Amino acid sequence: MGVNKYESNKIRSLAGCLTDVELQRELLVHRYGFNPADILIVSDTSTLKPTQQNILEAFETHLINQAKSEDVVVFHFSGHGSLIRDPNPLPELIVNQNGKKATVPNLNRLNGTTVPFDRFTHHPDQVQDIMGRTLFLLTHALKTEHVTLVLDSCHSGGGTRGNLQIRAIPFRLGESSADPSPVELEYQKRWMKALNLSEEQFNRMRQKGIAKGVAIDSANYDQQAFDAPFGNEPFYAGAFTYLLTRYLWQQSVDESLSAVFVNLARSTRDLTEARQEPIYAANPDRNRQKPVYFVQPSTPFAEAVVRSVETDQQIQYWLGGISSLSLNVNQAGTIFSVLNNAGKEIAQIEQTDRRELLAIGRLKQGNLSDIVPRILLRERIRRLPTDLKLRVGLDPSLGQDLASGRAALQQLDRIEVVESNQSMHYRLGRMTSTYHIQAQP
Repeated sequence: MGVNKYESNKIRSLAGCLTDVELQRELLVHRYGFNPADILIVSDTSTLKPTQQNILEAFETHLINQAKSEDVVVFHFSGHGSLIRDPNPLPELIVNQNGKKATVPNLNRLNGTTVPFDRFTHHPDQVQDIMGRTLFLLTHALKTEHVTLVLDSCHSGGGTRGNLQIRAIPFRLGESSADPSPVELEYQKRWMKALNLSEEQFNRMRQKGIAKGVAIDSANYDQQAFDAPFGNEPFYAGAFTYLLTRYLWQQSVDESLSAVFVNLARSTRDLTEARQEPIYAANPDRNRQKPVYFVQPSTPFAEAVVRSVETDQQIQYWLGGISSLSLNVNQAGTIFSVLNNAGKEIAQIEQTDRRELLAIGRLKQGNLSDIVPRILLRERIRRLPTDLKLRVGLDPSLGQDLASGRAALQQLDRIEVVESNQSMHYRLGRMTSTYHIQAQP
């Protein structure tokens, strides 16, 4: 589920949410063996628009009404997040303090939300956001325990930071905080009645954690989630979703969710300069030791998947598992191995062109009949440009030495000095007390 452009021009457009949807779909189908017919896409460019009503109905009809007790359910949302007043709020909120999780009193009585395509109502103080309370009830109603919620949005701030776009809308409408719409509150009451939950029981459950399964948030409550540019011909994606997808494509050994998350959190902090750190929750706690999405990958680790084969000179493939730094140098002449179900090479494709995540290649070795849509590829030989340079970013922690450091590095032919918010190979800086805390395990 993704929303780049909202119904109202009062809401700033995003650039990477539809890429997130594609990233997740391709991963689930080609790496984890999901049936494409079981994946429902709701986006601002699809027939089914992500309005409040459509999102809630899709969760009910596609997931609650169909998922059986042992099924695996994944719900992904990419778009703006916000905060609204909660009529019965949780007493505390989880925040990030110097790189560590902490709780603070919920003095403003707020609840986190996902912002649908049609946010605004005719009432100036009410919005149609989907509250965390609502997602809790819908998740609780699922018959399966194997459910994963991935929310790539945030509730902190808004606007842009350099070339990064923030996936959040300020929670104030004019001079006052936004209230949930009566439709949202009535919907929650209907589900509490259907689940035989009193308001008191519901609140006790919420204070203990998530309803069931695993919930992954791309940022802490008080941090920002970013749309970020990737590649030398930049395309935008959610910083966390892209890193998550790439990691799982390339994952070559069985790892638990907790082990995967350590590496993902570190990568996300590095990419966003410690301004975004993903968090996750599990219920029961033993779910932390389960694999991501509660299922092991059904295919060998890979970096690309064939989409279509027209001739031996026209093979189209999708590069969703390639790292952004590799995309910067991935060009004509790069060789990909074509993999069978056992992960063994059966043919080779030489790349001839690439636009964002789509590439065109020609058959270099093997039989064309072995190359079919959905077959996986792994980078074998990377052709590097003759003018390849080491990209070095200078961290603001250098202080007064920033200018002299830049001048010295710029005299070296094989080094390119880049801004601190751009992709780089190395970052040069000082180990400050703040960075020392963030580096602790």
